Amino acid sequence: MDDARRTPGLRPVGRMVPGLTQGVLGRYGFAVAAIVTEWRAIVGVPLADHTMPERLAFPTGARREGTLHLRVESAWALEVQHLAHRIVERINGHFGFRAVARLTLRHGPMPRRVPAPAPAAADAPLPVVEGGPSADLNAALARLGAAMMRPRRAGA
Repeated sequence: MDDARRTPGLRPVGRMVPGLTQGVLGRYGFAVAAIVTEWRAIVGVPLADHTMPERLAFPTGARREGTLHLRVESAWALEVQHLAHRIVERINGHFGFRAVARLTLRHGPMPRRVPAPAPAAADAPLPVVEGGPSADLNAALARLGAAMMRPRRAGA
């Protein structure tokens, strides 16, 4: 058995996520943590922006045909109600078994999402540097100025 604490070297974080989230999400009925972590991929962007899985409740002693409790923005509730059978099909198709049998909707606001920073324009003109002792130095200073104006990436 591969013990992650004893194995030297780097490991992909994605391989550790199910083990890390199983205890926390399992308490709320998310035995299948992928419903939360992959919600956007399962239902698509428009629905994912206006819905959020809250918990997955299974019948006593079972891990199939559960009830998925969804928080839905009020304006989208009717749309989600009409698409409920398709949402259930997409979830079950994603997992390859009948994990969800029905949806229960609860109206409520979605948590605020922090918008991703806009990527810097690749074709932004370089700053103009003039009056230096050489053209090479002017070009190097222009590149330095352009690099300083680009937004920093996380972890950089």
